[in-house]
Amino acid sequence: MKKTANLKIWKMMSLLLCLGMFVFTSCDPEAWLPDDDDPENVDPGQDDDDPPVVVEGDWIKPINEAIVWDGNFSVKGTVYVNAELTIKPGSIIVFHEDARLYVQNEGTIKAEGTAEKPITFKAREKGADWKHIYIYSSAGKSSKFAYCHISGAETGIYVYQNKVSIDNCVIKECSVNGVYLHGESEFGSFTGNTISDCEEYPLVIPFLQANEVTSDNEISGMGIALSGYSVGKKNGKVTIHEQTIPYVITQSYMEINDNAEVTIEPGVTIAMGEDSYISVGYYSSAKLTAVGTEEKPITFTSNAKDKAAGDWDGIRFYEYASKSSALKYCNIEYAGGYYAPVYIYNTAISIENCTISNNSNYGVNANSESNFTSFTGNVIKDNELCPVRCSAAAAGAIAADNELDALGVEINSYELTEKVTWVNLKVPFTIKASYLEIDDGGSLTIEPGVTVQFAENTHISVGYYSEGKLVAEGTAEEPIIFTSAMNDKYPGDWDNIRFYEHASAGCILDHCKILYGGDGGNSLYLYNCAGKVTVQNCEIAYSDGYGIYVNNASPTMSNNTYHDNKDGNNINGTEYTDAEM
Repeated sequence: MKKTANLKIWKMMSLLLCLGMFVFTSCDPEAWLPDDDDPENVDPGQDDDDPPVVVEGDWIKPINEAIVWDGNFSVKGTVYVNAELTIKPGSIIVFHEDARLYVQNEGTIKAEGTAEKPITFKAREKGADWKHIYIYSSAGKSSKFAYCHISGAETGIYVYQNKVSIDNCVIKECSVNGVYLHGESEFGSFTGNTISDCEEYPLVIPFLQANEVTSDNEISGMGIALSGYSVGKKNGKVTIHEQTIPYVITQSYMEINDNAEVTIEPGVTIAMGEDSYISVGYYSSAKLTAVGTEEKPITFTSNAKDKAAGDWDGIRFYEYASKSSALKYCNIEYAGGYYAPVYIYNTAISIENCTISNNSNYGVNANSESNFTSFTGNVIKDNELCPVRCSAAAAGAIAADNELDALGVEINSYELTEKVTWVNLKVPFTIKASYLEIDDGGSLTIEPGVTVQFAENTHISVGYYSEGKLVAEGTAEEPIIFTSAMNDKYPGDWDNIRFYEHASAGCILDHCKILYGGDGGNSLYLYNCAGKVTVQNCEIAYSDGYGIYVNNASPTMSNNTYHDNKDGNNINGTEYTDAEM
């Protein structure tokens, strides 16, 4: 009886302490901890000489005044924190199932342990998860967690539209996430943390907060989920640091606008959700710099377990994207979707030493008003369509050291007004637009060994409206070939090459083969261009009309071969058979 009476007195004194004091202490923080190996885990301290302070939360009994927890505490239900809660080093906070700390109304938590005396937040028993430490938008902006060990929660720390500092903490064994920053939440700091063994993403953060996740954090698991649809903090600079796990874009798109600059470090992997894409400069100026190294390439890939071409859409650069945007030493795979793995619209970017493979659609798709500031050392293969689709001008930036598969480069522009050279890529250039006009000072030089293919009803026109020039000088060993793009080639598959009155002096076709044209009546047409064009050492064959048709022109012609042209040839109104030419 005496023992029972003493116990009742002790309980009354504990209650008075809870109600009347702001500093809670206990002598031996280890003595009451539940035995993790004991399947019958009992309520901590129920028979101990130094039991924990039990904090049972509800709306009626929130923490409304500054308070210090120092020692052992057992949390039941939801404890609302409306003032500053300071937790001393070495304290141990045990949560009953579904219990949580809910910080609001300018409340804050200052849980700053030390390396020798960390603060522990843990579940009362295994399998009975507690909820989280929840920092609501109305809470103060200065909550801090340092040298804390957090385990057994659904989500260790959940921040809703607020700010928190988390440093040198160990967060593990969460049934959902380790840390979740919602919406525009942010880190005051995030260094030296270890997050592991979470069933879902160990870390979920807004894209802008990737800045804070430096490489001194050790994070393992499914990946770091980057949330939010827009990176648009004015003049904001975001660096995505290398981690041992991927960053994951889970929503349908991520837009970079409003003067934001995103830099991706070597070794980073970005895993993209289904049909998702990254957009740069759609509404306003923006820049993406993804520069890896040969030893540490940057990888953009699918987040699917079983990866396949077209899982995600791609990376899109729009007209407000900075021309200093760059993809270097990047691996881009399993994309394609609606546009292409790399889509460029009305701007120019640099693509160097990238591998773009196993994608649906094109490898790189640049609209007719786009260009490349550089395009060298890339490997683009095993994609559904051509490795590169671009304008005639942009094709001039494609260096010979690129390795493209057999479909080659598709030309989508109608006009060339710049001076460019198409080098021998050992794969064809294919004219897909209905015509390519070289005028307004434009000049196209084609190197020996190049093959130019034409889709149905297409042609090249030189000097029709204004000055233009075509120089195609092959060699006997490496002729330049103009031919049909069809697998099974027939006369008349494409139209012709045309020189008009504004063709510049010095136009030349030398050691060229012009094959399977004539759908427009001839394969080579010269009109009113005086003596500006030279045709020599060429083979003109398999035309569905004339091989060559000259009208009011006086080209320099020598050592050409004509055969299998349906209508022979016509020189200023006089018709000649192939043999007569």
